[in-house]
Amino acid sequence: MFEISPPDEGRMSVIAGGGRYDGLLEELGGSHTPGIGFGMGIERVIENIRRQNISQNQDTERISWSLISGMQLSWKLSSYVLKYVQMEELH
Repeated sequence: MFEISPPDEGRMSVIAGGGRYDGLLEELGGSHTPGIGFGMGIERVIENIRRQNISQNQDTERISWSLISGMQLSWKLSSYVLKYVQMEELH
């Protein structure tokens, strides 16, 4: 498992996290299934940017790219999970 926090912030300010969740479906009554998960709190990311007083001229391109990349990764992972679940339902 992993968590991403802003520098010099405590555990309560985690902005993203994820990891492997092998066996989770089995614990919930399903078959043993490998699993991964990832989540990002976009509100927390935006609030952290505000707290750091990052203006539009400072690192805007880098921050925007990071947010967009994170969202694209999340959508891509979601589509893989849905395809896997659909394949499992056919078996």
